[in-house]
Amino acid sequence: MQEYLVKCQDKWWHFFIKPFYGLCYRKRESGRFLNFEVLLADACEDFCAVSMGKSIHIVCQDKAGSIIYLSLDDSGWQHSVLLESKSPVPYPKHFLLIPVGNFLNLFYVITYQEKQMLVHQILGVKDRPPTVVDRVACGMPAFLAKPHAGTDISVFYKNESGVSGCRVFRWSRKEFGRFMPIHPELHSEVCAVFMEKGERIRYAASQKVETIHNLIYFEKTEEGDFNTPVTVNLDCPEDAMPVFWQDGERLYLLWRESGSVMSSHSTDDGAGWSKPVRYMKGTSVAPVLYTLFENGRSSLLYGFEKERDIVFYCGTGILDAPEKQNARQLRPAGYEVEDFVRSVVAIENEPEAQGDPAMLQLKEEFLRLKEQFFSLRRGMAELTERVELLERMHQKESGGDASEE
Repeated sequence: MQEYLVKCQDKWWHFFIKPFYGLCYRKRESGRFLNFEVLLADACEDFCAVSMGKSIHIVCQDKAGSIIYLSLDDSGWQHSVLLESKSPVPYPKHFLLIPVGNFLNLFYVITYQEKQMLVHQILGVKDRPPTVVDRVACGMPAFLAKPHAGTDISVFYKNESGVSGCRVFRWSRKEFGRFMPIHPELHSEVCAVFMEKGERIRYAASQKVETIHNLIYFEKTEEGDFNTPVTVNLDCPEDAMPVFWQDGERLYLLWRESGSVMSSHSTDDGAGWSKPVRYMKGTSVAPVLYTLFENGRSSLLYGFEKERDIVFYCGTGILDAPEKQNARQLRPAGYEVEDFVRSVVAIENEPEAQGDPAMLQLKEEFLRLKEQFFSLRRGMAELTERVELLERMHQKESGGDASEE
């Protein structure tokens, strides 16, 4: 499940799907998130949220499969239906919003005659109906779309023939260029893209060797050539969902594996990658993939909730404004991401060659009890939130009755 952190008018908004409640949001003030409110009770898990100027825009689908458009302006939340569903069964549409100027580009996948089609739609332009980009074979992720430094957008996907490639939407002509395969001799599936100024593009891809999926890294140079791939991790899950994160001269790749988060970094511009490190042993704190949207740009990062705030595996403190005195301090140069994570979660170490068996058993028992404790804390927090929501709903109903009298 993916959640969104959107900055609008100098405040962070957190949008997420909460079981039994639907699409919810909460605001962040003084370094903490406030109580959540329900935005659309009929919403399914599939949605996307961005900010543009002084407004917030969300596209989701309801339980009937219809595509819903929500926007927040000075008068409050506005609600409209973009596409009525002909069948009352929702299915993943993989919504993605990309602002360009004063317009919103919406990408999503629909199923038609047992074929999956990637659709592009410009919201706010009445004379431009949705257009089909291509027939796709949805992988993990289903597709990627990244804006250029200007107004063009590159869309990365696997076509129905199983070939990973890219098409560029030229904003000046309002049309897509031809399909261009990505490093076709590798027979890999692109999972993450990091676009830089100019024409240089970094890729993370899943390459299948017999029954094993390996995570590899390669790039397309400004001259348009693909370099030799580098293996980042062997035997990687097919649904690893890798993401890029850059911190100074360090380039990180993070991905999920068996309920945990793995990380590898490069300090030589992608030529070599460190040995992968596993974070978060146990299942008491589930990692979440967050989309952060600020100043017209989005980025992906894994994190988890802690004491009404969100902690990230990289980029600690990015939700705090530098001028706030209570903001977390960014780690100094040379501070390892492993050191940061060790201060907030347990790290799974390599098997120890020696040690007192009794002490090791006590350590494992302590970790197990710690996981149970955090699980109970999360359960109590969710119960408290639900009680508070019911109380607020009761107060609103009571106030409504009083006004009618």
